[in-house]
Amino acid sequence: MSILDNNKRVPQQQEQEQQHPTRTISISRLQSQEQGQDDGGSSTNVQRALRIPEIVIEIGHHLTASDLTSCLFVCKLWNTIAQHHLWRSVFIYQKSEDFLVSLLPGQQEAIRRNAQRIKTLGLVQHETVLVGCEACTQLEEVYFFGLLDKNQLSDRVLMAAYGEGDENMQQEVVEGGEDGEEAIEEQMDEPSALDLIAQNPWLKKIHLFDIEVLTRLWTPTRLRLLRQHPSLRSITMMFANYVHDLYIIRKIVTHCPDTVQELKFTTFGGAIVQPSVREERIHDALVNQWRPLPQMRYLTIDMCLYPCETTVLLPLLRCCPSLTRLRLNTMYVGDMDALMGVLMQESLLGSVTQLEFPNALQDPAFAVQFMERYRGLKSLTMRVSIGYERVLAGMIQYLGSTLEHIRLMESMTTVSSQQYLAGVDSILEGCRRLKTLRVDVWGNHAPGTGVAMDRLLGSTEWACKETLEELAVRIDNPRGDLDHWSYERGVMMVGRLFERLQVMPKLRRIEFLWGGLWRAIPLATGLQGIHAASLRGSKMTLADVKRMGLHWM
Repeated sequence: MSILDNNKRVPQQQEQEQQHPTRTISISRLQSQEQGQDDGGSSTNVQRALRIPEIVIEIGHHLTASDLTSCLFVCKLWNTIAQHHLWRSVFIYQKSEDFLVSLLPGQQEAIRRNAQRIKTLGLVQHETVLVGCEACTQLEEVYFFGLLDKNQLSDRVLMAAYGEGDENMQQEVVEGGEDGEEAIEEQMDEPSALDLIAQNPWLKKIHLFDIEVLTRLWTPTRLRLLRQHPSLRSITMMFANYVHDLYIIRKIVTHCPDTVQELKFTTFGGAIVQPSVREERIHDALVNQWRPLPQMRYLTIDMCLYPCETTVLLPLLRCCPSLTRLRLNTMYVGDMDALMGVLMQESLLGSVTQLEFPNALQDPAFAVQFMERYRGLKSLTMRVSIGYERVLAGMIQYLGSTLEHIRLMESMTTVSSQQYLAGVDSILEGCRRLKTLRVDVWGNHAPGTGVAMDRLLGSTEWACKETLEELAVRIDNPRGDLDHWSYERGVMMVGRLFERLQVMPKLRRIEFLWGGLWRAIPLATGLQGIHAASLRGSKMTLADVKRMGLHWM
């Protein structure tokens, strides 16, 4: 059992310290003992003593002064676990269904006694420690973890869901009316953690993980309970079966309240399942019976286990006329151009401002046409390949005035890292509202990193210097240009880069992944470039670097 505390401070009681003198330790004394082992340690004198368990004291004797922050964190977490009045989040689970661990009586009593304070709860579906507990009515977020070996639907219903078995049962499953649902609902012999949904009418978020198949626990009665939650905003489901996924997705959409704003359907892996003819027939019967969700804003769906991308995605999008963010995860969409073409034809992305592509658009002309059609995009994540320069030019032309967040990912090795770095320069010059720019590069084929860095450090003014908050440039070029490289030149270029970043008031995070000969410059040496820049009149300081959240990888 893992218990996560909130950020409240634990009160220190002098009486408790007197009762446990062996558990009281002065951090300043520990610092003085270890100061000789770490000349770079902090010189701050921490006067306050804390109650620390003996095991932490023993660990502390082997720590340097610079490690004491971690020691203090462990101490704070350890103490607050015992302070039940501070509990806000409780997770009860085990990683393997072959090794089930039951809560001890004392643990069960402590959880029930403090149930009214718990706002976030995570537990496996068979754990019923809080089911029927009158105090457990204030949950706002729940996580259910699946252990489904004994709770699956009967073989008869499973066969019907897969398009097999008798025709009457198929009709009941496919049509999905309430009368048909009652016909397949079985008598529950044991309570389930899912009953907590009915106990907590003010739930805001529901997460279901490791739901590998449709289970007997998801009875129609429990599904219809979702309608009774006026505060429900988000549902996340993780599973991996083609027809059963579709059946449950449709049922969730059918029964969730109109207040839902976010749906996530993800998978934990598995092979791509090609549906049979019977499965397709069941699929076609299901996709036409979905109800609208007028307040839906965010949709995330994995496409890797859905070979019929359009027939799965289209009914979902038709349910969401006010959708603003669409994430299509993974790279397993075979023809991205065809999929996005259908979405354009159906006019299903008119309100979307945040879009994530799972794969590259292969036709540069179509990519530019797509960007011209949706000029209101504020966030774009996409892979690019052949024709990158044309796609980049179209993005800056049609979306340069609206884009705030950009993430570009290289499609295998079809674009060189040198082209990417030139693209970074163009984006920074052309997108005046840009807040975040991330460029992920495979980059094992582009020589001349130094020349590319020169382009990044060109004299052209960056249009986004007043708005940029995060810059992540991942440069990985094993084959450096030896004719134009020197260690001193590299340090100087790093200094010039920091000098340019200094004038950006909102920049809070920068990430660099250096490859090839750039790896020879460690962070400490790179900071010499800042010193060199200061000699040229720059006001750049180490405090500025800390403010920008530098990550040097």
